[in-house]
Amino acid sequence: MSEFDKVMRREYERKKAQADHYNIEWRLSFEEFVELWRPHWMDRARQNLMLCRLNDSGAYDVGNVKFDTRANHMRDWQARRRREAIAAYVADGQPIPTNLQ
Repeated sequence: MSEFDKVMRREYERKKAQADHYNIEWRLSFEEFVELWRPHWMDRARQNLMLCRLNDSGAYDVGNVKFDTRANHMRDWQARRRREAIAAYVADGQPIPTNLQ
């Protein structure tokens, strides 16, 4: 097994375990994971790339993943959390706190 394959196997197992920890379905085979990462692998550290699910929902599946920077992913996640919090206040008929407006 090449050094690249060893590193990819560790990353695959780590990401798969992380998904399992958060009860997110994992449908990527090792081969699919490698093929998704291959064009991005050399730039991953410099660009701080991560494999994300589209809209942070659904399974990790070939048709439901994208690469994004950690900063973009966190910004999207925070915006989505804010929208969900506002929707919960509205659904409960409560005023929206000023920190969410």
